[in-house]
Amino acid sequence: PMPFVDRYGQYKHADWPGKLRDDADIIARRDAEERDLSAAPQLPGRNRFGGWADGPQLESTGWFRAEQVDGRWWLVDPDGRLFFSVGVDCVGTWEHTFIEGRQEWFEWLPKPEGPYEDFFGHQSNVHSMAEKIGGQGRTFNWYAANLYRKYGDDWRRRWREVSAQRLRAWGFNTIGNWSQDDVIALKALPYTATAGVTGDFREVEGGRGYWGRMKDPYDLRFADAADASIARAARKHADDPFCIGYFVDNELSWGSPSGHDIAVWALASPADQPCRIAFVDSLKAKYADLDGLNRAWATNADDWDSLRAPARPNEACAADMDAFIYAFARRYFDAVKAAIDRHAPNQLYLGCRFAGKPCDAVVRACAEVADVVSVNLYQRAVDGAQWIALGKPILIGEFHFGALDRGHFHTGLVPTRNQQERAESYIRYVRSVADCPAFVGCHWFQYVDDPLTGRTYDGENYNIGFVTVTDTPYPEMVEAAKTVHAEVYERRHGR
Repeated sequence: PMPFVDRYGQYKHADWPGKLRDDADIIARRDAEERDLSAAPQLPGRNRFGGWADGPQLESTGWFRAEQVDGRWWLVDPDGRLFFSVGVDCVGTWEHTFIEGRQEWFEWLPKPEGPYEDFFGHQSNVHSMAEKIGGQGRTFNWYAANLYRKYGDDWRRRWREVSAQRLRAWGFNTIGNWSQDDVIALKALPYTATAGVTGDFREVEGGRGYWGRMKDPYDLRFADAADASIARAARKHADDPFCIGYFVDNELSWGSPSGHDIAVWALASPADQPCRIAFVDSLKAKYADLDGLNRAWATNADDWDSLRAPARPNEACAADMDAFIYAFARRYFDAVKAAIDRHAPNQLYLGCRFAGKPCDAVVRACAEVADVVSVNLYQRAVDGAQWIALGKPILIGEFHFGALDRGHFHTGLVPTRNQQERAESYIRYVRSVADCPAFVGCHWFQYVDDPLTGRTYDGENYNIGFVTVTDTPYPEMVEAAKTVHAEVYERRHGR
């Protein structure tokens, strides 16, 4: 029945433990939590960075680094203590949902002018799920509105201070990707910086992944764009020892783990596509002429411009495509690493946040260049065997679990039956990461639940937060985090 969203952005037609009832309740919760945080501000045995104060003392360099100790990869904090990165992504207050064309969904919307006017907005150029309103329209931020109810005009300062206190008290030691600068600036926890290579260069026009087309590192403008993009990020973070390093780009279109997508897309691109030219030039150098390539690949291209990848490549064709994909990936990673070495030489290149494991040629190229290989792994638990052989430290940039027992419509990418199973899943996942000698940490996606009616960018509406839209922590998740974070150093060290 309409409306189905209450005045706090919650589902209206159900009850559950922790559902907010009125403004007095939000104040009572605020005061009770502040007392709890003051009583237990941090797990014992941690230093100022969240490193293992009770563990081995290694060389202190003043910066984060990656190091193998007794056969296990670790991060080492600036004071020389072992550091296993447990973090939370998207510690921020920006998430809006569309209200355009949906007014009947909400039992209450404030007047656009007045105390809630700052929480209205307008969004355009979205990825998906806003077709009915032409991909743009008026928005509202329920989370920020609830923070205003909770803290008044000073809600921004109070929120960031309490959020940092929460993370330390719950045993987290890293502020993950896409978090607000004002939270990072508190220096309460180490953090990962983020950069995306943007600029005037070509994308691979012959194909695309879920988020878009792959960037073409053979365009001569790409290296300059990488340098300029990373220079912008480094200006904010290069002098900060709390910055672990830089994720550059996110879930790029590297293709499927068993396919040859990059090579297929390159050959399907226009004749002037830089990566296509590079691929064809390498084939011309290997084969005497086009007839030789057609015989080797079992193709029948009439000329080089019409050459396309066969639907079922034979062994020779697959080998040539693998070689090109490796060269393509090396060119991408080399350009990014060179920019980081120039602008942030004391900090780590944390890779590109693979969306799962891409093909071996790409992962191998990344491992040869990046200081840490990053991957987003939405699984019940990790299987470390496939990563150990890389010989590089691995950092998980995203994982989560969700359930439908607290008024949400979608569980997220890994479903559980209820909040208790969600909490148990968190413990099991972090333990599986800690037990694998290749991994140096894992970051939960994300701090706050998605809006019930979907975030503006793509409609995502998952129950994946450590806190709700009313800024209420999930007690099951908090206790799970404290439990597994308290044991993680000794468990990983083998004590």
